[in-house]
Formats: sequence, structure tokens, C-alpha cells
Amino acid sequence: MTPRPLRDRHGTKASSTQERLRLAPELVPKPLWRVSAYTLLQGSAAWKRIREAALREAGHRCVVCGAAGPPAGFTDPRLYCHEVWSYDDHTGVATLEGFRMLCCGCNAVVHLGRTSAAGQREQALAHLSRVNGISRAMAESIADRAMRVWQKRSGQDWKVTVSEHMRATYPELDKLEGRIAPASKAGQA
Repeated sequence: MTPRPLRDRHGTKASSTQERLRLAPELVPKPLWRVSAYTLLQGSAAWKRIREAALREAGHRCVVCGAAGPPAGFTDPRLYCHEVWSYDDHTGVATLEGFRMLCCGCNAVVHLGRTSAAGQREQALAHLSRVNGISRAMAESIADRAMRVWQKRSGQDWKVTVSEHMRATYPELDKLEGRIAPASKAGQA
């Protein structure tokens, strides 16, 4: 699997360590909690279609680590349909870019804040280390940096957009377009 290039919307390159990561935390800014395609479409035929398409594209495996069942340290056999978002910190725009299938271990890393609150931080950091072939100290450093970014992003307002490709493929996602998620209401969820 090819590591994804890490750049922000302004082309700023990530550090060489971050650039080669296959897996990293992608913490959702607090104002955007519950603003998602899943929340909007949960249980609907549209969500089932999105999830099935992502499953087919992934070959019914995790797109990051290749697991078809629970990875080491986990027991949940499900694959999760993860929403891929990009965040423009300068304009406060969050864009839904796509969907990808993750095993429970990779999903735990991506949602490390929620995972930590559920008492599974240790398993997630071990998985982050294993998948990326990095030390535990490096995994901790990556997690700490992700938390700092989350804190900064959680203090600003966000406007939600959906990529053209996603809107064309799944017109139901138009309902997310233009939603405003103010930081001042984030604590009132």
C-alpha cells in the first residue's frame, strides 16, 4: 500500500516522518462532531449503497493494513466505512472527499480521541506503531501532535462542503453542503 502524501490545502508539506505514514489519527474538530454523511444517512438505502461501494472498492479488507478481520489486540471483526475529510484551517472549510474501509484497529487510530475516552488508547497506539513500523515513542508523538491540531481546529467555526465527485456520485450528500458548525456551540452537543 502506498503511503498517502500529507499536505494541507495550501501545499505545505508534512514532515518526512508524517509523509511516509500509512495510518495516522484524523481527529474531527469538536464543532463538526455529528456533522457527517453517516449521521445524515444512517440506516438509509443511500448509506448502505455508499458502504457497499466502499467495501467492494476495498475488496472487503481494510484499505490501510489489509485486515479482513480484527487485527492483533482487537476483537471487533467489523469493517468501518470511514469518511475522508480535508480541513482548510485558513478558510474554515471542511470538505467530504470520500469514503474508505477501515478495520477496527485502524478506525481506533483514526478516531484516537474517542478511542482514548473509551479506554483503548494503548491498543490503538500499538496498532499505529505496528502498521507504520515506528516506535511507541514516535506513535505517542504523532498522537500528541494530532491532539494539538484538534484543539486548534476545535476553536474555530467550520463550513461544510462536499467534493464535486462525491456530490455527483451520491446526490444525497447535498444535504451536508453549506452547513455551518460554529465553535461556540461545540460544547453544547
